[in-house]
Amino acid sequence: MWISLDSSRLLLESGMRSSIRSMMTGLGVMGVLAGCSAPPVPQSTNDLPFSVPNQWKAGEGNSRAETTSASTGWFLVFNSSVLNSFIEEAFENNPNLQIVKQRLEAAGIDRNRIVSSFGPQGVISSDALTRGRMSGVRNTSGNQAIFQLDMSWELDLWGRQKALSREARWRQKSAENAFEFERFSLAAMVARLWLNIVEHKQMLNIQQKAILVWNNQYASALSRYQKGSLSINDVHTIMSALASSQAQLEKLERTLGMNIRALKVVLGKYPDKTGMGFVESILPPAPVFPRADAPAELLMKRPDVTAVRAELEAKDAATVAAHLAMYPSLKLSLLPRFLSGSLTGLNGNSSQIDASAGFAVPLFNRRTLTATRDKAALEAKQAFGRYVQTVLQAYQEVEQALDNEALINNEWRAQKQAHEAANAATSLNARDYERGLIPLGDYLASQNRALELEQSIIALEALRLRNWVSLQLALGNPVSAQPTNTKNNT
Repeated sequence: MWISLDSSRLLLESGMRSSIRSMMTGLGVMGVLAGCSAPPVPQSTNDLPFSVPNQWKAGEGNSRAETTSASTGWFLVFNSSVLNSFIEEAFENNPNLQIVKQRLEAAGIDRNRIVSSFGPQGVISSDALTRGRMSGVRNTSGNQAIFQLDMSWELDLWGRQKALSREARWRQKSAENAFEFERFSLAAMVARLWLNIVEHKQMLNIQQKAILVWNNQYASALSRYQKGSLSINDVHTIMSALASSQAQLEKLERTLGMNIRALKVVLGKYPDKTGMGFVESILPPAPVFPRADAPAELLMKRPDVTAVRAELEAKDAATVAAHLAMYPSLKLSLLPRFLSGSLTGLNGNSSQIDASAGFAVPLFNRRTLTATRDKAALEAKQAFGRYVQTVLQAYQEVEQALDNEALINNEWRAQKQAHEAANAATSLNARDYERGLIPLGDYLASQNRALELEQSIIALEALRLRNWVSLQLALGNPVSAQPTNTKNNT
């Protein structure tokens, strides 16, 4: 079927009406035949293959810790301008975040490309023809110009274009959520490294004070040895304790340098050890632990969960589009042309419009289309598996962080009591050593024990702060809490 229209007349191919009826009848029959196979059933994100415990359900009496107000700036709870500047710098310069951002931009471009491919499409072209006269042939020379607009439109009879558009939209949504999760994970990584640096700087201060004490004791022991009131064995014992403290100091310096270099890489800087003297040397107070939100809130707010959920929606849409590709397609075409010149044969100018409609039915490539659809359905099932795994991982991380909070707090209280007892024992041992009631080794052992417990308490405080950061990342719902007045919550 075609329509030919020029400047003077309209020609309609005979039997056009009957051709249209035949085409539409055939198109309907082909659509029914193609639809004999049922379309794939989308995966439901509500049908998780595990049960959710009751303590996850919202309601009075079910909160597992004190409720706090929600805020996107969870790291502001530490009241550290240094940390805030680190996170902003990481957002600006981190290479991995820039890669994820470019993926997001590419997803938006790809969506625009797919959406723009639907609807009427047109190409404007022009040609010029010059013909010279040949010997013995009359009226063969002249010029001709052709201007034409090639327009076509594939009708979305079955919704395949809508399915492709939906797939592109969900892919862009998945990229958006992946970018947000990368930002959130990056902020958590910076906060952990910052806490590591502060922790080791605080430990270094304690270790340096301990070395100063050992140096004084060594000088005193050497003087007493020279006077004959102390044995050489006691002098060597103090020298050993001093050397061990210096070795521990070097170990702390090495670990501090590792964390500084790791932080600089995250910030997109050259990984040297310099330029971190402005970082705090005392850990911040522990914030109030938030309650765990209900499962629905967790799944809605955690960016990596929403990212894989959007990916699942995109895979389901791709499966539908692959199934609908097995249906017949109808395409309309319109080709208006304008001819000018001495070669037209119609007083120098002529115009013409060719219109056509045609449909294509998959026949010999049906097996290929079926395989493509089945592959898309399998990829949708894989996306559902990734969704379930991500949800389980989210629950596991929250449960672990909440459990860690209780265990770390109990351990901190026990270590605090042990440290107080060790300090008391050190004072008594110092007195007894001066009186000659205990050997020097017992006195030095009590000093080492008190020092180790003090550093262990600092390590537990840092661990609890890092665990608090981990809970913010696990919940996907960052909270802002006012820091407590004490060093730790008991």
